Amino acid sequence: MIERKMEKITIDRVLRYIKRKTKTTKDGKEVVSILHAELAAKMAFEGGRQSVIDNIPELEWGVVHYLGKETLRAYPLGAYFKIEFVGMEFKVHCNEHFVTRSLSLSDAKQAALLHYKNIVKKALGL
Repeated sequence: MIERKMEKITIDRVLRYIKRKTKTTKDGKEVVSILHAELAAKMAFEGGRQSVIDNIPELEWGVVHYLGKETLRAYPLGAYFKIEFVGMEFKVHCNEHFVTRSLSLSDAKQAALLHYKNIVKKALGL
């Protein structure tokens, strides 16, 4: 697998790579070796997977009143996130499992988003 942490893999970068590795035969045909074609495909695939993570939108929170408590809930792609204000802190849960606690609502929302991104990364094998 190709790992390039420092530079984002974009389709333009992959196309530039293919262009650099393209050779012209005596009869004028442009060819790329199987090795370079496979590397370009892997680069594009990895770039596509990473772009999913980079473009995950903010979670959309809805307010729910249950048993006299107000909670925030979000349901991205089958996951269930909940933020409750308990004591003097916000508790974040995902699929009924405790994730973290925070002193501010904005930090709690960020923690939920980060947890969600990690779920997606794991699903994509990143």
